[in-house]
Amino acid sequence: MAQRNFRKIPVPTEKELIKFHLMYVRSETCWNVKSKVRYPGFRLSGKRYLSYRIMWFIHTGNDPGDKLVCHKCDNPLCLNPNHLFLGTNQDNVDDMLNKHRGSNQKLTAKDIPVIRSLGKTHLVGNIARMFNVHQSTISLILSGKRWGHIKENE
Repeated sequence: MAQRNFRKIPVPTEKELIKFHLMYVRSETCWNVKSKVRYPGFRLSGKRYLSYRIMWFIHTGNDPGDKLVCHKCDNPLCLNPNHLFLGTNQDNVDDMLNKHRGSNQKLTAKDIPVIRSLGKTHLVGNIARMFNVHQSTISLILSGKRWGHIKENE
């Protein structure tokens, strides 16, 4: 899967910093954003950025660039800098699997080459029914947008 291209985070003004720090509540563990949005954002210089990317920048002084800012605590509302780490999409997936958060996953790495092979001769809807998943899941696999890290011979 291709890395995302994130915009460079601008240095926040003093007013923006104050407003940013008022958007979350600190507890002994997570610093949760006061939001119902799963991946909350914040505006800097009139543009929206993911709040945990801004926290990374504020805390470390380094723009995360094309890296993902991942959560050790698995809480997307958390801005505690001690719970954040930089990684690739694969690092994030590996972290999820190591914590067994992907246990409701219906497909395995062994299914992917079979699905790709079936995609050459079968309709997407039929393949989806075979694996008990949505048609969009099969389409994303066939286009390489999901499970792209799995090669044909695996």
